[in-house]
Formats: sequence, C-alpha cells, structure tokens
Amino acid sequence: MDEYQDTSRAQEELIQLLVGERTSVTVVGDSDQAIYTFNGADIGNILHFAERILETGSALPVLEPVHLVENYRSSACILDAANRVLDRIHGPGRKQLVPYPGTVDEPVESYRRRNLEVVRVHAGSLDQAAFWAASEIARLVTEEGIEPSDIAVLVRKDTEHAPQGRAVRLALERLGIRAEEQERDPIRSSHVYEVVRDLCGDPDYYGEDIGDMIERIAAGEFRDALGDVTPDEATALLREAQAAGAEFAGEVVDFVFEQGAPDATPASLEGVQVRTIHSAKGLEFRVVFLMYLSDREFPHGAHPDVAEERRLYYVGLTRAQERLYVLGQPGVRNEDFFGAIDGSGVVTVHVEPWRDRSPSSEEAVDDETLRLIQEARRRQHDMFLRRP
Repeated sequence: MDEYQDTSRAQEELIQLLVGERTSVTVVGDSDQAIYTFNGADIGNILHFAERILETGSALPVLEPVHLVENYRSSACILDAANRVLDRIHGPGRKQLVPYPGTVDEPVESYRRRNLEVVRVHAGSLDQAAFWAASEIARLVTEEGIEPSDIAVLVRKDTEHAPQGRAVRLALERLGIRAEEQERDPIRSSHVYEVVRDLCGDPDYYGEDIGDMIERIAAGEFRDALGDVTPDEATALLREAQAAGAEFAGEVVDFVFEQGAPDATPASLEGVQVRTIHSAKGLEFRVVFLMYLSDREFPHGAHPDVAEERRLYYVGLTRAQERLYVLGQPGVRNEDFFGAIDGSGVVTVHVEPWRDRSPSSEEAVDDETLRLIQEARRRQHDMFLRRP
C-alpha cells in the first residue's frame, strides 16, 4: 500500500480487517510528506505501523523497515537545502537524503553533474517576488531554451484570502507568458475528489444527508477538513453526486470511486504551471519557484501547525530536479523558513524595493527585460504553431 502516511485511523482499521491475521502486507510511505492531517490523515499510521500490527495479534512476523534515502530526482544542492529542513523536523543529521550516484548502465542525469546552486530570493512583498519570478522565467525560456511546461511555480495557498497563485499569474500575463492554472473544476480535479471523499468517508458524517452537508459548508463549517478546497468546489461535487442519485455522504465515496478521479497532471501542458504545493505532491519539474515565505504566508496563518508546515516546505523543495528558486523574506513572529535552507550550495539575491509604483505595464520594464519578453512571446507562438 503506497502513500501510507496519508491514511486515517479509520482507513488503517479497515485495512487491518481486510488483511486479517495471515495475510502479508507491505506499506510504503514517507512521514516527512504527511501533509493531509486536515483531511484526517494520521502520521502515526506510518510511524507506528509495526507496533499496531503486533497489537492486532497477527500470526506473521513484522520485518525490519527498509529506509530509502537515495533520491533519484534532485541535484545535490537541492537535496542539501531539503536536508536542512529535515534537520528541523528530526534533529540535526538524523535523516539525510543523498543523490542517486548512477551506474555505468544508468548514467547520472546531466543536470546533476552541473549541480546548480539553489537561488534564494529576498523580496519584500508577494508582488515583488511574483514579478521577479516572471522575469526570471522569461530569461530561462529565451536564453536557456527551457520549455515553459518544464517550469512550475508552487505556492502555499491560492484562495481569495491568500491569492499567491493569482499574483504569479498576473505577473506572467504582464510579460506575455502563458500560465497553466491549476485545474479548479471540481469534476476534473483529483485533489478536490480526494478531499471531499475523505470528508464524506469520515464515520462522523458518513450517514449525513448531502443537502445538510451542503448547508453546513455554506455556513462555514468543515473549513479545516476542506483545506485549500473552496466551498464552491466541494458543493459542486456534492451536487454532482446528488444528481447521480446519492442521498447520503457515504454514497459520495462510492460516487467518487465509480467516477474515478483524474490524474493530477493534465495530458498536455504548454505553459508555466502555477500550483499549490499540495496539488504538486508526487510530481516533479525541471525548474521550481517556491513562494512566498514570510510570516502568515508560509508558515501559513497567525498560529501555524509548524510541524506540518515544515513537511509541506520539504515537499515543495523536493519537487525540483535541476533548478530551485525560493522566494520570500525572513520570518519574525513564526519560524524562519526563509533562513532555514541557508548554507553551502545556496546563493541569495536581493530584490530592490519598488519606490513609486509596481510595474503594472511594460513601461515599467527595462530594455533588456522587454527583449526577453518579446523573445518569450515569439517562442510560445512558435510552439503553438508546431502543435499537431
């Protein structure tokens, strides 16, 4: 069973009932990627799997766990930065990832040999960070030939009250760069499927009338359980289940199973991907811009769950294969995520503050950036014409 760190206690009990006393079971997971506790996931399931299996009276022996520390995705500099976050999770040196060295038959990817430094961008505001990221993306596309679809901008939140993704999309739009927005259609978003399924599968709500659940969502309930799924998205999926004949929350679970949630990644993406970190879990990108680190933004909220926010930070960092940019500013009230990755293999860039006005048009852009913008537009236009 994969992604075991995302299971709830109820799901674990169901698994134990299905397995019984004489059926072998193997679970795979990473406690450092447990980022769905707001959905009822229990990190203890993966941490205490052996003890809990023994408590069931299983007749089979419990084998020693196998720890997988070789990373097949990211370069050494990126892993060094991620390891510094792991130090905050576990304590210094207790868990460290190492880059896969490759073999004669499986040569190391060229980007690992280059081992580019992680770029930490100190920007005084979200808008400044977004515009800097958009300008750097234009440079990567025009000067280094990186395809826009190989670039992802990962944000902590993208909601009405925390519109980090919107700020990035606007900045890209001003520079004429196409952005692929994270799919928000509840009938096509695997993340929404998962969140609503887990909510409706909770034993406390399993027998509740769907209409009553919709009213409770409209009244502002279930905010923690829904996480970054909006009330409109959850309601739309519940109404779709109603239209298919479902009456109670438990039947929504069956509806989701029968429909089959789609893949997290659309089949063809041609623009820069702008996603929340949650929706990017399990994915990888050649270039990642991670933002926006600061008090209340990331870690998120006035009183954040720092342990889970650290794990979410780690997940974001480890989506990058070749290049990683981390944008934000030092934290003061809460843990300083911006400073957490400081060390060898990380360089810091300071963005000059805007004195008069934000660059809301190309008039505010210098000649070199304009050249990059025009070249990026030309490349994207050519890519569009080449499509079959």
